[in-house]
Amino acid sequence: MTSYGSVRSGPRLPIELCDLVLDYLWKHRKTLKSCSLTCRQWLPTTRLHLFDRIYISGSPVDGLFSMRSMLELGSRSSIGSMANYIRTIQFQFPKNPGLQYLALGLLLRFPRVRTLELIDLTLTDDIIGPARCFSQLASVTELMIAETPYWHPWSRRDFYVIIHAFPALDTLRVDTFGLPTELYFDPD
Repeated sequence: MTSYGSVRSGPRLPIELCDLVLDYLWKHRKTLKSCSLTCRQWLPTTRLHLFDRIYISGSPVDGLFSMRSMLELGSRSSIGSMANYIRTIQFQFPKNPGLQYLALGLLLRFPRVRTLELIDLTLTDDIIGPARCFSQLASVTELMIAETPYWHPWSRRDFYVIIHAFPALDTLRVDTFGLPTELYFDPD
């Protein structure tokens, strides 16, 4: 017997079964959004699919600061940071090389990224700074480099240092004009 205003609970499905159903919805963003608001237990699985891939543009610069603020706010939340759910980042660097270190610092806030697409990355004389940053992205297994500026082409050494900065890299895609045509490099 239930009293007025109380909710009667029926049989519950195991969360593993619910997760399997939600996994089939990975292409249906609208449905995933509705599911994330329906049941608290479904939230981690729906977030995994909703925040799997993001695009970050360094232009305008306000976008970089907004993303940093959002990540800081999420890390203080009891729900946790959305950065833990992101597996693929397409990152367009700002045209100003001075702002690229801000952009690189932002990348370090995504600890579980597996696929990284770097667009418009300009390398200055300090190649070691970006290489140190990239070496901290230990989970990256796939890297795509695109549209490096033709007015500042990468040297073979730059290319070698960046590629070797990713410890778990197993797939590399290059779609650019600013890389040397001869990629064979003997470090000795």
